[in-house]
Amino acid sequence: NHLILLEVRCLQFTQLVLKAREVMSRRHALEMRDTEALKAAVMEASLDSIVTLDGEGQITELNPTAQRTFGYSRAQAIGNSFSELFLAREGRDIFLGLLEDCREARREGREPAARTELAARRADGTAVPVEMSIVPISLGDRPFYTLYMHDISKRKEAEREIQSLARFAGESPNPILRVNPAGVLVYANPASDAMLKQCAPDGEDAGLPPHWLEAVRSSLADGRQREQEHEVGGQVYSLLFAPIMELGYVNIYARDITAVRRAEQEARQHQAELVHVCRLS
Repeated sequence: NHLILLEVRCLQFTQLVLKAREVMSRRHALEMRDTEALKAAVMEASLDSIVTLDGEGQITELNPTAQRTFGYSRAQAIGNSFSELFLAREGRDIFLGLLEDCREARREGREPAARTELAARRADGTAVPVEMSIVPISLGDRPFYTLYMHDISKRKEAEREIQSLARFAGESPNPILRVNPAGVLVYANPASDAMLKQCAPDGEDAGLPPHWLEAVRSSLADGRQREQEHEVGGQVYSLLFAPIMELGYVNIYARDITAVRRAEQEARQHQAELVHVCRLS
């Protein structure tokens, strides 16, 4: 009887263990499903291109953003070499060197410095600059790499525009100055040298004239442009004080109008002489 009772208890315990294992397995499956759904949602919603590679550099997965950005469907991309399909020739060596550094870092147990900018390539052959970071992962004993690529075309275009605007100011034949709220001159293009030397004829850095600084402060106070005429060293300049409120600066655009004012003065003088002659007549 004791043996029978022991056998029954063992059977009940075994059933409880199997039931617990089944509940844990079901819970683990649900957690895995939720995790995979979360990962899929992140991949779907990411604004950056995400591509997963195996240890040989072959594409195993990519998100919809990568498909739209580079023009490859999932079927066209998976199984192909990432460097040959997605990268321009000048970017392949950089990427392969970065991937090799990730492999060495994984073997040595250190953190790889896997972030760079390089030239990628769309399916139609057009180049697109991207900022790329590589995150090595391991599934069992197999190494994988997740690539995060951010399209920096707009940023590069903005940088080129800023450089172009900077060259425009430097190449302008008219003086262009930038003054901060404290009245300190923070930028002056080469055409401003003669005017600034006239402001300080003794060769010392005397700064801007006081009436200029007053116009700078007034422009920053109300955010309105001001146009004034000032004589500097015998030269007459038309000055436009343009406040840049979001940066806290005032740009001063100067134009030498000495010849114009002299011509106007001569015209007035000739007119006065003509009136005098007419009266004598």
